Amino acid sequence: MNGRILIGSADEKTVKFLLHSLKNSGFEAKAVKEEKDIKHKLEKEKWDIVILDGELSEDEGMSLLAWIKVHYPEIEVIMVTGQASTPGALEALRRGAYDYLPKPVQWEEIIFNITKIMDHKALLKENIELRRELKKKYAIRNLVGKSPQMLKIFRIIDIVSRNVSNVFITGESGTGKELVAKAIHYSGPFADKPFVAVDCASMPGTLIESQLFGHVKGAFTGAVKDKEGFFQAAEGGTLFLDQITDLDINLQAKLLRVLQEREVTPVGGTRPIPVNVRIIAATNRDPMECIEEGKLREDLFYRLNVVNITLPPLRERKEDIPLLVSHFIDLYSQIYGGRIEISPEVMEIFQSYSWPGNVRELENIIEGFFALGKRGKITREDLPSYLREKGGEEITLLPWEEMEKRMIEEALRRAGGVKTRAAELLGIDRKRLYRKLKKFSLS
Repeated sequence: MNGRILIGSADEKTVKFLLHSLKNSGFEAKAVKEEKDIKHKLEKEKWDIVILDGELSEDEGMSLLAWIKVHYPEIEVIMVTGQASTPGALEALRRGAYDYLPKPVQWEEIIFNITKIMDHKALLKENIELRRELKKKYAIRNLVGKSPQMLKIFRIIDIVSRNVSNVFITGESGTGKELVAKAIHYSGPFADKPFVAVDCASMPGTLIESQLFGHVKGAFTGAVKDKEGFFQAAEGGTLFLDQITDLDINLQAKLLRVLQEREVTPVGGTRPIPVNVRIIAATNRDPMECIEEGKLREDLFYRLNVVNITLPPLRERKEDIPLLVSHFIDLYSQIYGGRIEISPEVMEIFQSYSWPGNVRELENIIEGFFALGKRGKITREDLPSYLREKGGEEITLLPWEEMEKRMIEEALRRAGGVKTRAAELLGIDRKRLYRKLKKFSLS
C-alpha cells in the first residue's frame, strides 16, 4: 500500500515510533517539528495524510488543521494529542480532522485509520478513471455516421448535452437509443455525475415502484432496511428510462408527479426527498399510437418530450454502413486481435440488405467473424446463411404487421427456436415476444 505521510510533531518519542512503524509498513513518511515547516512541505510536495500533533501550537493545532483543510482539502489529517478531551475531539472533527487520537499513539489505531483513508483514496481514483473512460467511450465523437439524418442528430446531441432538458428518443430496436442517451450525458458538463439506465420492460411490476423511488424499512415483506431508488442513485445526473411505454399506466401518474414536484416519496415513507435528475426516455414504438391505446399518458409524454430525437433505421441511412463496418472492425480487432477486410462483394450485400435488426445486427455479424476466428478477407462464403442465400436482396415492402411477423419468424429461425435468444435478437423482452407469438399464432 503506497502513501505519503507527513508527521508534524516536536515529540521525539512519538516521531521516532511513527517513522519506524510507517516505513516498515511500506509508507513514505517524513517528520517536521514546526508549523512553518509543515506549510512549506505541503506547498512544495504532494502528501496523502498529515499526522498532526496538537501540542505543536498554542491552540492545540486547530488553526493549522483549519489552514490545511482550506488549502489542501484532499489531504486527510489525523490529530494526536497528549491532552485528549471530548470538546477538543469534537472541535477537531468539526474543523475537518479525520480522527482525533490520544498519546501514546497506538499503532493499531493509526494503521486502521491510514488503511481506511488510502482505500478511500484508491476508490475515488478508480471512480475518476472509470468516469473518464466512460466519457471517452460514449462521447458524441464515438457515434458513427455521415448521413444527413445522423448529422442532424449529432447537432441536437451537442446542444442538449449542455443543458438538463428532458429528452424523448424513438427508434426501432437496434438503432442505438441508449448510445445516444449516453452520448448526451457524457458529452456535457454533467459527465462526472451518475448515468443510471432502467429497462422498464424487464422490471417486475411488483418491484418497479420501489426500484424507481426507493423504499423504507418495513414497507413490505423483505424490506429489511431503507433503500434508495434509481432517482436518488442518479442524483445530479441522468436517469435513462428505456421502453417507457411498457411502464404500468398507474406508475406513470406517479412518475409525472415526480417530474412536476422534483421530489420522490419512497414506498412506505411519508417524507418526500428532493431530486435533481435529467430524464431521457426511449421507446421502439410510436408514442402517439401508445397514447391512443392507453399505454402512455399524454401528459407524461409531453413532459418528457421537451427535445425529441428520432433515430432512423439502418436501411434509411445506408451511406453509413461502410463507416459502421470500419468502426466495428477496429473495435473487435482490439478485443479479439487480428484484422479482417470486407470484400467488395460482401459490402455490396451489406448495402442491399434491409437490416431488420439495424445497427445491432450489423455489429453482431462483424463480431461473429472475429469470434469464429476468421481473419483476412471476408467473402460471401463467410456470411451467415440467411445473408449468403438471399444475396442481400432487398425485402419487398409489406404491411407492417406482416413485416413484424416475418421478423419474428426469422429471429426464431436464427435462434434455433430458443425464444429467449430470439427476443434478444429482436431487442425486446420475452413477455413482449410471447404476446407477439400469440398474436400471430406462432406459439
